[in-house]
Amino acid sequence: MQSTDSKKIWRHLAIWLSIFSIMTAAMSLRLDVGESIGRVAIFLFSQALVYYSCSLFLIPKLLIPKRYFFFIIGVLITILISGFIIHIGEIISGYNPPFVRELHEAHGHHPGGKRMLAAFHRGHLIGLAVSNFATLFLSTIITFSSARQKRETEAAELKNRMLEAESKFLRSQINPHFLFNTLNNIYSLAQMQSDKTPDAIHRLSGLLRYVLYDSENEKVELKKELDYLSQFVELSLLKDQDASNVSINISSCDEQLQIAPLILIPFVENAFKHADIDNKEKGYAKIDVVCSGKELTLTIENSIGTSSQKDDQSGVGMENVKRRLELLYANKHDLKIQAGADKYTVTLKLALS
Repeated sequence: MQSTDSKKIWRHLAIWLSIFSIMTAAMSLRLDVGESIGRVAIFLFSQALVYYSCSLFLIPKLLIPKRYFFFIIGVLITILISGFIIHIGEIISGYNPPFVRELHEAHGHHPGGKRMLAAFHRGHLIGLAVSNFATLFLSTIITFSSARQKRETEAAELKNRMLEAESKFLRSQINPHFLFNTLNNIYSLAQMQSDKTPDAIHRLSGLLRYVLYDSENEKVELKKELDYLSQFVELSLLKDQDASNVSINISSCDEQLQIAPLILIPFVENAFKHADIDNKEKGYAKIDVVCSGKELTLTIENSIGTSSQKDDQSGVGMENVKRRLELLYANKHDLKIQAGADKYTVTLKLALS
């Protein structure tokens, strides 16, 4: 915030100095340089008073709260003070334009000369009033534009924070079901005193490390996400002696590509829940990951068994991942789901960074 305020101050100083330089150069064509500097400095000081009184007080404190009467009074007082500053400055500096001086010396005592002098002073006052109102109008336009831009920026930041919070919340809901299933599998291996039990625990610790730490990042290396996918499948099949009805094929991908963490695994989890893998005759699951340039295609086909797990958590998980895709890959993903009587197919295409 301090950096932004500092930049704003320097920007205003640069603008005022630019105006000062241009006006001084123009006035120096008919007056000496010293007199031009003094005249321009007094005039710009009065205009700065009008500008900042309007932008910092009159508009935010009176106009926006719709205190119109006090706003008008404040504007008139500000303009009068501005004019008084210019008048005092002219008296102190002894400002006397050559035209006025010559007119006063030649015709100052004649009625016509007095009328011309009066007309000049009226024009001078009108010019000052016009310049004050122009500064007031400019200040109003800039102040309202800045306020609107600030509101839009704050609204965009708030929306981004809400979307980020929603994405983290959805991600946090994806994993518990898998953890419970895996612990049950490891428990079964331990009961059978299988020598696969230590390996299963080691694999599970690796997966949990990814879920708890790496997945906290907005994006992770695609290789880590695909490794997690492979480890998940292998861990899920660790207790099966025959896993011929499950296949997973992952093509080589650019290691520099990045992906949102845990965006693929819900589809694989869903396949394992409903494919009835234990039925070696009818249950099956095919998982294919193909990379083409920066596009990743995940294709999953699985059977729908009569004993598949149809619980509420499954539906929640799929809805969560769909919402995450909408948040993280808006206009950068294509998801097609085909659910038949005995087959379920998912095709997901992602444009990766």
